[in-house]
Amino acid sequence: MAFFNKNLLIKIVMCFLKDFKGKRNLQRTLIIIGIIILLAGLLWPWLIKLPIGKLPGDIIIDKPNFKLYIPITTMIIISLLITLILWLFRK
Repeated sequence: MAFFNKNLLIKIVMCFLKDFKGKRNLQRTLIIIGIIILLAGLLWPWLIKLPIGKLPGDIIIDKPNFKLYIPITTMIIISLLITLILWLFRK
């Protein structure tokens, strides 16, 4: 395919990951991301039972032929959790 340029893709990824010092940290980061995705997949039957997405403050407009969902409270809670986790890893 002419649309795929491997060198350009590598430059883009390295631009986003330029804070990492060497290949060792990049490999560790990719392994951690893979483990998190694996754990989320294994825990999925229990994760879908959590009330995430149905919290007070989430805006749901449901009309005939139209549904609008804006998860404001859910996104704030997820953002706080991710911030806390990243803060703990940096210490």
